[in-house]
Amino acid sequence: GVLAGVSASLVSQPGDTVLSVMTNTPGLAMWDAMAALGPLGLFLGAGTRVWHVTGFITAQFVIYDSVKRAVGIPVAGEEAAGGGMK
Repeated sequence: GVLAGVSASLVSQPGDTVLSVMTNTPGLAMWDAMAALGPLGLFLGAGTRVWHVTGFITAQFVIYDSVKRAVGIPVAGEEAAGGGMK
C-alpha cells in the first residue's frame, strides 16, 4: 500500500501542479505553465501529497484485506506461506 501510494503521488503531482497554475492564471497555456515552474517546480507540494495519498491508498488495502479475511478469502501471501484459510 505504501509503495503504491508514493508512486501514485509522485506520478500525478506534475500534472496537478500545472493544472493549479493554469487555473489560477486564466489564459496561460500548459507549456507556459510548465516553463514557468521548471522541472523542480512541477513537484511543489509533493511531500504533503505523498502523506495524504499514501494514507488513503494504504487504508484501502487494509480494508480490502480485512473484507477478504472476513468472508474467508485468503489475502496476498497467505496461500504461498501456507497460512490460508480453509
